[in-house]
Amino acid sequence: MEPAAPEPAAPEGPAEPTTPAEPTAATWPEPAAPEGPPGPEPLHRDEAHEHAWPETTQLKQWLGGPQGQVLTGRTVLIVDDDIRNVFALTHVLGRVGISVKYAENGREGLEVLDRSPEVSLVLMDIMMPEMNGYEAIQRIRRTPRLAQLPVVALTAKAMSGDSEKALNSGADVYVAKPVDLDELLQAMYDLLSAPDAGSRAGARGGSTTTGGPQSQPAGDADAGTEPPGRLP
Repeated sequence: MEPAAPEPAAPEGPAEPTTPAEPTAATWPEPAAPEGPPGPEPLHRDEAHEHAWPETTQLKQWLGGPQGQVLTGRTVLIVDDDIRNVFALTHVLGRVGISVKYAENGREGLEVLDRSPEVSLVLMDIMMPEMNGYEAIQRIRRTPRLAQLPVVALTAKAMSGDSEKALNSGADVYVAKPVDLDELLQAMYDLLSAPDAGSRAGARGGSTTTGGPQSQPAGDADAGTEPPGRLP
């Protein structure tokens, strides 16, 4: 008895087209982690809840119109030894389309600037080990290539002399801690949209107002309140 002939194989052809799943809010990637030294260990669930990311209350404003055109695609250097502040700021700036580099002190910040010509603006904390923000800003201003680079000083509201000293060191403006994120973004927009660098240099050391219809003089907020969108 002859064995049964095998069934003919189905002809090979193009695979059936598949329709990609519609993206949902949960599938969009989180903003990239900042470039710099290794970050902290991941938070446990309960701890992460306590340290929920702060948010801007005007996200649509910063994503669209002239603000979006100026801010989106920029690279910002954050110089701060508090890694939680760095990650919180990175989260917010990433949502606006801003890339972040960071350094843990003024010395590292100068090294990052030396090899990163794409940096458009610096957010400089003041109280840091090795080299504080005052000295780092002064060295930035003494470097010809960086002399007109916009610098926003992040100062402690409790230390009233910090803000004036930061401006005298060469910062363009200061924003007091706890940081109001919309105030910070307004300050960044005002500096990056200035018609020329000379106008920033002329104002340096004078006004502490970040400008714009939504802003107020930095550091004049009620010390007893911390509205949503503030960083510690």
